[in-house]
Amino acid sequence: MERALGEGIYQQSSPRTITDLLENLESIDCLTSLARYMHHAGGLHLIAGEQDHEVSDSLTAEEYLRIRKLISSNYSVVLTDCGTGVTHNAMSGILQSADNLVIAAGYAVSGAKRARSTLHWLAGHGYEDLARKASVVIGQGRGVLQCGQGRHRGTFVRYLPRTDCGAARSRRC
Repeated sequence: MERALGEGIYQQSSPRTITDLLENLESIDCLTSLARYMHHAGGLHLIAGEQDHEVSDSLTAEEYLRIRKLISSNYSVVLTDCGTGVTHNAMSGILQSADNLVIAAGYAVSGAKRARSTLHWLAGHGYEDLARKASVVIGQGRGVLQCGQGRHRGTFVRYLPRTDCGAARSRRC
């Protein structure tokens, strides 16, 4: 998982990371064993990423798939926060096991261009189906603009204020 998600909580509770999980993968045979490597943030069960970029960048696609297989045998939904890079060593494993993608972008023209570039990169590297089905979420200060799935042109956008997600209203892009 990405370094920032739940970072304050998991740093306080336990120093175990995805690298520790990988090193002990063969000895984990049940949810109780797996739980020793998990941190909790709200309703999420997290596996902490590495704080050291060199160690984090060394995770391979094969290692990710081994970890994903273990987690998937205990949880029906697995979310992976990939951070900002689609060229990370583990990315091919992440993408080949993904059913859906959510691409987060900043609320600026540059954020939209980066999201578009990511979609083009995916389509150009054999992940056309994931690019076509991807959801783009545009962060905007206190709320979120969510571009829906589809062709990414003329698609719907909903504004979701952080304090009241039920008060969404539709707009055209």
